[in-house]
Order: sequence, then structure tokens, then C-alpha cells
Amino acid sequence: GRALRWLMAQQREDGTWNSASPELVEGFVKPSPRNTSLALLALAGVPAELRAPHAAGIQKGLAALEKFTSPEGWVGDPVEVVRWQNYTTAFSVQAGLALGGEARKPLVARWVAYLEGAQLLEARGVTEFDWYHGSWNYYDEFRRSNVRGDTSTTSAVLDALVAAGRMPDAPAVAHARAFLARCQNYQPRPDLVVPLDDGGFFFNPRSSKS
Repeated sequence: GRALRWLMAQQREDGTWNSASPELVEGFVKPSPRNTSLALLALAGVPAELRAPHAAGIQKGLAALEKFTSPEGWVGDPVEVVRWQNYTTAFSVQAGLALGGEARKPLVARWVAYLEGAQLLEARGVTEFDWYHGSWNYYDEFRRSNVRGDTSTTSAVLDALVAAGRMPDAPAVAHARAFLARCQNYQPRPDLVVPLDDGGFFFNPRSSKS
């Protein structure tokens, strides 16, 4: 109850949540689509009877995300240098499905279509020989000089696609699973002994972050 009340008390009049705490970062406070999607995703996990008194604020938050939806379907502030649009759109999908009802289904469908189109595949000039094939880029714009497909961004998008009803054999999910398999510390051959073969995952096939 207390955490829920605190979270709703941080909501701005325009339905968004701030980019930073006013007490901590003076002069850097503005509406944040990213933090708004995270706040709504947290609210989606709250029991419905506790959310009910805050229904108007929740719908106001979803309306704010709609305003921050680009013509291409990603969610983010277009004036931001770094938008984290794949993360933000993925969190928005999950929140919209849980909280938006029938009225928000067309909006959520736009977000899902963007995510499926943003996957790093042949349509974007990526081949199966590229290590990031099947992932989603951490950065907003895809250029070979700045591509960073990783397990964090990819798993966030997968959560959204599965929530939207995509099955394991759906093309986007299947390609993502193949990427994640390349990131796993796992040797399927029982006759080979590999150090630290514990089934865990690297950050991406080129970096462990450990």
C-alpha cells in the first residue's frame, strides 16, 4: 500500500513520471516515457483491488505513452539523444496489455509491430553470420558501428512478445531463441568437458560482463 501510494504521488499532471527525482537532480526533471513505462509496468503487478482507486491516473499514464509514440511505433521522446526505445516500447507493451483493456489494443498492436520490425534480421541487412542476428539493439539507431544486441534488451522484448501472444515457433521468437542459445554457457555434447559449463548466459556472444 505505501509503495503504491508513493508511486502514484510521483505522477506528473500530464500523466508521466519524471526523468529523475526533483530532490536529487535539480534542473534535470522532465517527463520521461521510459520511467512512465516502468512505473506502469510496476503497477501492472499490483493486485487489481489495490490499483482500483488509481484507475484514472493509470489510464492517464497510458495516454501519455500514446502521445510519445512515434509514427514508426516506438515509444520515446524524439528530442532525447538516447531514448532506449526498444526497452521503453517493450515495457509499454506489457503495461498496455495488463492495464489498457480493449481500448488500448490497437495502440499495443502498433508497439508490437514496431518491435517485430526492429529485430536485427535480414530485412535490416543482417545475415545469420552476424553475431547479433536475431537480437534487438540496445541503441536506438541501427548502424554496424554502434550495434549492441544483448541478452538484456532481447529478453525484455521477448517478454513483451510472449505477453502479446507470440508462440515459441513465431519467427521473431524463434530467431531470438537462436541468438540466446549462442549466449548460453552450455555444451550439448556429453563427451566434451568445458570449464564453467553451468548453463548461464553471457551478455552477448562477445561479452560476458562478469
